[in-house]
Amino acid sequence: LLSDLTFQLSAHSTTQVDHILVAPHGIYVIEQKNYVGKLYGTLEESHWRKWTQSRTLKLQNPFKQNQGHIRAIQSALKARELECINVVIINGRCKFDGIKPEWLCMGMDDFIHKVKQRRGLRLFTPESVQHICSVLKSTRKSPGLYTDLTHIHNITTKY
Repeated sequence: LLSDLTFQLSAHSTTQVDHILVAPHGIYVIEQKNYVGKLYGTLEESHWRKWTQSRTLKLQNPFKQNQGHIRAIQSALKARELECINVVIINGRCKFDGIKPEWLCMGMDDFIHKVKQRRGLRLFTPESVQHICSVLKSTRKSPGLYTDLTHIHNITTKY
């Protein structure tokens, strides 16, 4: 499991990936959210809605956000066609209203259950798993405060 990886996209653009699980049965790109309330959206929508007792919030679709992370990973690995599993894990007291996307996991236990169902698949050799991990580690920006602050600056400048 690789966590908190920041990749340079262009001179003034970065993307930060919460977690990447590289295993023989797949590459899982994980966006983690801490939400409370009721959540609604579809894979196709650019924004989702979250209701709490006091208000409604419009949120970026976390699967769309994660697609940008996947493109950065594919670029780092020089493998544009590499299939990655787009996973969103919702932590907190949150209910999803509507048709739940396959890889929308309501908590870590839900994610672990889904991953265990794929353990019989052999998409990558152990050597490939190690190679993918080492390439991702070597192409990420150095972890630390400077990288985090630069990423925050890039986001606030962009939006």
